[in-house]
Amino acid sequence: MTTSPDPLRCPACASDQIVAGQLMSGGTRAIGFLPEGLSAWGAVKSAFISDGITLPITSPKGSTAHGCAACGHIWSAIDPAALRNLLLTSGTEETVKRFTATG
Repeated sequence: MTTSPDPLRCPACASDQIVAGQLMSGGTRAIGFLPEGLSAWGAVKSAFISDGITLPITSPKGSTAHGCAACGHIWSAIDPAALRNLLLTSGTEETVKRFTATG
């Protein structure tokens, strides 16, 4: 007998009502979540709800965001080395101090 892995749980509320999707840019400052499993019309409606045409945010190939249908929390992950490098090379003095290895 094969067992399936535990279902993904929301880090905010522990619900298993999770859907994969993409973080999307929906206008000048809006960012939205486009869940997988929408009909073509659902995706079109989502574009209008997100303040215009949605365009995918540049993200690592194969990356996925997740959304919780129970509480609305969304989350994803990025390359931690690239983030640290950005913070150390382009951060304010306070940011650089905070993220510089201390030992």
